[in-house]
Amino acid sequence: MSLLDLHYQQLGDARWAELLPLMRLAALLLANHSLIDLDLSNNCMSEVGVMKLAESAQQPSCPLEKLVLYDIYWREETEDQLRAVEEKKPGLQIIC
Repeated sequence: MSLLDLHYQQLGDARWAELLPLMRLAALLLANHSLIDLDLSNNCMSEVGVMKLAESAQQPSCPLEKLVLYDIYWREETEDQLRAVEEKKPGLQIIC
């Protein structure tokens, strides 16, 4: 699997809280060495969920090259944190 596309799923915080433990998405990013493109656009993700994914994506063992987060709303501080993650791992592109 090289692309996991979950955009337009309208997953709210309660649904993410239910799905993330089941999917272990952060762990998936580290374990699946062929997943290079993850699109989570148009989902109602919490800032905490966004940052957990970004933290996993910045790990050296994570092959993810592109994390797409269009139409997910957060504070400016979260945007700054995402840019910092992107700077720490030059091969990672976070699109928001």
